[in-house]
Amino acid sequence: MAAENGLAKIVECLLEHGAKPISAVQSATRHKDTDAAIRVFEVLFEHDLDIKDCPGVLCQTNRDEALTRYLLSKGADPNGHNRHGRRGQLPFQWCGSLAIVSLLIDYGADLKHSNFLHTTTGIGVDINDRAEVLDDTEPGIPQHGKSVLRMAEAGTVLHWAVCGWKLGCLNVDVFLRVQWLLEKGADTEIRDNGGIRPIDYATSKSVRDILEIYSVDEGQTGSNAEV
Repeated sequence: MAAENGLAKIVECLLEHGAKPISAVQSATRHKDTDAAIRVFEVLFEHDLDIKDCPGVLCQTNRDEALTRYLLSKGADPNGHNRHGRRGQLPFQWCGSLAIVSLLIDYGADLKHSNFLHTTTGIGVDINDRAEVLDDTEPGIPQHGKSVLRMAEAGTVLHWAVCGWKLGCLNVDVFLRVQWLLEKGADTEIRDNGGIRPIDYATSKSVRDILEIYSVDEGQTGSNAEV
């Protein structure tokens, strides 16, 4: 509770009496005052906290750019995952901050992992690249969350959009997102690991129709190129 309330002096006292610094990490990320949270972390680092022992710490800081930057500067792993197999990147698809997304990329976040790839398509990432699931997760770690399950076949951002995932914004029209991706050059014919195209996942007639239109256009372009 002392760490969660930003009480650095009390945290220091507890550490001097045998408390483990790692036990306060998650609580410290919950404080709404970034400066107070950083003061607590400074105390933890002074008492030999190794941030690499907390691979999921960035899962807790996805709405705080300053705290995220601070922890990354201290060695937090942008590709680390917590005990549920959830990567620190994944919550950033919901935070709506391109600054934080860019920050993670600057520190080496792997764009191919699950939906993080799809979040970054708006800032220059290859729109037709394919995602990777948590193949390097240690055996036995459960991979929770629909965000992981949806990408189990390593589809593209277009697969992801057609399936109905909208960056956490429930009021976003699937059709509009699919249309935007198609206008940006998303390939309708790329198949996932199951051999399935985006159109094969479509349940909405309007989405199927626009995918068919762009699929025909791509086919005609290909024919012209061969001639």
